[in-house]
Amino acid sequence: MSKRRISLIFHHTDNDGFGAAKVCLDRCRNMAYDDNDIICIAVTLNGGQIDFIEHQIRSYDTDEYEIAHIFIVDLSIPSAVDIIRLGEVTREVNIDTVIMWIDHHKTSVDAYMELIKGIDYNGIHYDRPLFQHFVLDTKCSAAKLAWQTLFNDNVPQVLELISDHDIFAHELEGSLEFFNGSGLFPLHDIKDPLWDDLIADGTIWGEHIDQIVSAGDIIGQYINGSICPMIGRNMQIR
Repeated sequence: MSKRRISLIFHHTDNDGFGAAKVCLDRCRNMAYDDNDIICIAVTLNGGQIDFIEHQIRSYDTDEYEIAHIFIVDLSIPSAVDIIRLGEVTREVNIDTVIMWIDHHKTSVDAYMELIKGIDYNGIHYDRPLFQHFVLDTKCSAAKLAWQTLFNDNVPQVLELISDHDIFAHELEGSLEFFNGSGLFPLHDIKDPLWDDLIADGTIWGEHIDQIVSAGDIIGQYINGSICPMIGRNMQIR
């Protein structure tokens, strides 16, 4: 019996993590994966994310599954040892698994810089990750970085808005409103058709982006007009 070939996408539980996972999902579709064989796994950044990822990888029976690709996006990797652990567990499951790590957290950059200086772990000296494919950059969000890495063309406006809010740049009109309105829509479901529509809007502010931004604008007006006065604070959602 042939093994089921799957791809695992580990992502953070916010808009940037959802957007980064969507980019990886589209990449897997381009590699001829069936959607049923692309498994998106949300990860909470609670300090135990590496343990959780390791457990998830080990949970797939190697007699039944071939984990051909693993994407780790928008997930802070706390230490150099954790980077090594990710590579080790994957090698144990399938030495040919392709890992793609894309992140913008400073903690991940610091962990990588710690690693390349050299560390000893389980009696072995390491000075690089046990996988080749990784991109770390704190200048933009993980979703935007994933698009630039995996598709290398103009970034869709939805990812620009997500990035602008996620890194607190606040340079793009509508990024706060998109954030405020996004909770009303199924962005947590990476395979929901809304994500296809948002990406299809391309580099313009399309109708699907406008739907979320309009909802977020109403929410912002309600907060500023009703909630802030009720709690007696001189503040506004800007």
